[in-house]
Amino acid sequence: MLVAVGVLRASGVLDQVLDVVRLAVSGLGLDGRWVDALPVAIVRPLSGSGSRGLVIETMKTLGPDSFAGRLACIIQGSTETTFYVLAVYFGSVGIKNTRHAIACGLTAELAGFVGAVAVAYLFFGFNVLSLGFAFGPVLGGVFAGDEVAAASFRLPIFIAGGLSLVASAWCFL
Repeated sequence: MLVAVGVLRASGVLDQVLDVVRLAVSGLGLDGRWVDALPVAIVRPLSGSGSRGLVIETMKTLGPDSFAGRLACIIQGSTETTFYVLAVYFGSVGIKNTRHAIACGLTAELAGFVGAVAVAYLFFGFNVLSLGFAFGPVLGGVFAGDEVAAASFRLPIFIAGGLSLVASAWCFL
């Protein structure tokens, strides 16, 4: 998976696709900082190690304190490797007809991604409507010492993961 993403990135196709998405988002008048973390969201349902490699690449390219680096970490913590889970768990008990499990899993992935983007803007710099506020330093000030960085990621991941769980439960109703 990492090789395929590396080939797409080296050929320039991935950057062109991201530029088109960024152009469409900016055409709507929205902030496009989340687009840099989009490859992580695309690869995450397919491969955990591939998405982890993309998180590391995002952090090396844009920095660990960048918005995209933080968003990539939240995506990594709030979504699941849907196809791997379905293959392993359904395969282990011999289920061949998955019915709506794939659609529900991908719906939960989408909810986790949208929740991760919303929570990242809320905690690390909401700039969609040029309001320019962030709750990260306020919430981080509650904690002391080295726990500030770790604690500032726990709540966003918990909230985005909860949205993914709610979407998943809604699919099965």
